[in-house]
Amino acid sequence: METKSYAELSAIIRFRQHVRISTLKPNNAGQISRNLQTIQLEIDSFLESAQRSQKSLQKIFWALHGLFDRHEQLPIVLDILFIVIYISCNKIEGSISGLAKKIQCVFFMILAIFCGYALAEGPLTPSSPDTKILEKPIRAELVLKIGSDKENEDFYKLRSFTVDKNGNIYILDAGNSRIQCFSKEGKFLFSFGRQGQGPGELSNDASKIKILSDGNIYVIDNSQRRINVYNLEGKFLFLGKTKFKFSDKTSSSSAYFSDIVLLNNVYYLSSLFLEENHKPIHISRTLGKVDSSFGIFVEPAVNQLQRISRLPPLPYPWRMYYADSSTTKLVVTNKNEIIYSQVFPYRLIKYDVKGQVLKDIMGDVEFDTHHHVEYFREKGWVGVRSYPNPPTGIILDVSINRDNQVVVPYVNQDQDFFYIDIYDLDLNLISRYKMPNIISDVKKGEHIRMGNVMIDNDNYLYASVQSKEDYPKVVKYKLIFD
Repeated sequence: METKSYAELSAIIRFRQHVRISTLKPNNAGQISRNLQTIQLEIDSFLESAQRSQKSLQKIFWALHGLFDRHEQLPIVLDILFIVIYISCNKIEGSISGLAKKIQCVFFMILAIFCGYALAEGPLTPSSPDTKILEKPIRAELVLKIGSDKENEDFYKLRSFTVDKNGNIYILDAGNSRIQCFSKEGKFLFSFGRQGQGPGELSNDASKIKILSDGNIYVIDNSQRRINVYNLEGKFLFLGKTKFKFSDKTSSSSAYFSDIVLLNNVYYLSSLFLEENHKPIHISRTLGKVDSSFGIFVEPAVNQLQRISRLPPLPYPWRMYYADSSTTKLVVTNKNEIIYSQVFPYRLIKYDVKGQVLKDIMGDVEFDTHHHVEYFREKGWVGVRSYPNPPTGIILDVSINRDNQVVVPYVNQDQDFFYIDIYDLDLNLISRYKMPNIISDVKKGEHIRMGNVMIDNDNYLYASVQSKEDYPKVVKYKLIFD
């Protein structure tokens, strides 16, 4: 994990101490304040030591996070124990100093037990593989690029793409309210869709295109609160309205969905709304109504809900920060199971069709996979800084290959390395591949668009690349596994 995460963890613990202790109304506030300063020094020392063991810190962080979230009474008890121990250590001298050491030992044993309990309890504390997988090399050879000043390639707001079983590429040119179809060699074939609110028409801000198991093309157009459905020749078939409130506490009248799958003639849609207890997976039998929702809410950034709840004048706009983009991903296995993921952090959660958690894992990597985001106030308004900027996302895609393996491509925070993890259907890591990121050049202002990567069964990798100096484009590479 990176240095910034230690500072955030320290701030979380400091904030919890401040809030809980302020409710105790002690008689000797000065003494307690001095002891809290001592405690903070101990915490900082602990975090500094933990930097030498990244994997251990990750497990400790998830333990503390799960412990505090599931047991609201425990932080008060632990804070009281901290104060009692440190006051005792300051006052006990001479012959009974050994007693203070015994008290300390007992306390830390209790703390270890609770942390162990938090680690063992699920599903809020995801598991992480214990075995180290050897990274294998991989190479990528460029096959084609689609996106230039040529007619039919001058995309405006290239939001998403999909590839059919024949290798034809469908590009959602959202700003021009159209879908452009190209052959597997990159030759333009045909176009469909136009701007408007009629049947088959699109806004200039549609966000997702995907081919589902019924062989049809689905285009999520959150701006028009609907999903358009076409066949592979571009003929409009039907649409589904997305009238569904995320929360009774907000003014939102419709949901913003970021992905969709079809399983046993039932639609499952995913969304990401920054609100406690938000359920990210939604069941729809008619695509015009959400029947129920389920799933574990995962914060993209550490302690993000708490931070946005304090933003003036209202936190609501910031709760929609990830809503209208490809920030979540759903994939269906041949066992009628659903795997849910987000671009931040690297976490895979497998559900059955009833919404029961079957497995919940964190990616076992050597860097922090949370979104690094900072909210700041300036001249009466609130802004946000993001790293990486623009946010590419860590998890670029999740898919199932012809060998019934789960394929997870991702990048590190600096976007200079590209990885592919391969899991079995029980989410056990089988292999890991790594190569320098030749898909996008950060130094040239390029980045892979969030959630816009696809690896097909023939080991072709497709990606949407945005640039500050060039046209947006879809690139196709042949992956060579050494």
